[in-house]
Amino acid sequence: MDSSLSCTKINETSVEALRVPSFNTIKTDEYSRVFINWNYKFDQVDIGDIVPDLIGKIVIVGVTAAGLSNPVPSPTGSQHPHMVQANILQTLLNGDFVEYFSLFVLVLLIVVLSRVKFSIVWIALLLFAYIYL
Repeated sequence: MDSSLSCTKINETSVEALRVPSFNTIKTDEYSRVFINWNYKFDQVDIGDIVPDLIGKIVIVGVTAAGLSNPVPSPTGSQHPHMVQANILQTLLNGDFVEYFSLFVLVLLIVVLSRVKFSIVWIALLLFAYIYL
C-alpha cells in the first residue's frame, strides 16, 4: 500500500482508525471518538510583545479579549477555543491519546483486588481512577 495515502479503517458502525501520512495512526473508540490529552502548556504572545523566532513551529492565532471569544469547558478548566485546538493538534501530532479502561476491565480488577487486604481502599482507588482520570 502506498504510504503517501490517507486511510480510514471502518467497521459496520464506526470509524476504527485514521492514518494520515507522516503521523501515527489515530485510533478511535467504539463511538469513533478520540480522547484528547490536556496536559500541554503552550507559549503565548500578546499584542505588543516581541515575537520569538517561529521558524519550524506551528502557530495558532486566537482572540482572548472579553466579549470577543467565549471560553469553553475542558478537564483543566475553561479555555479559549484556540487553546482547545492547540491541545487537539498536539495530541494528534504526538499520538499520546488518553485511553480509558473498559467497564469489564474495571469490574475484573475490583473482583481480583477485593480478595486483597484493604479491599475497600483498592475499590475506591479504582473507582476514582475510572471516574476522574
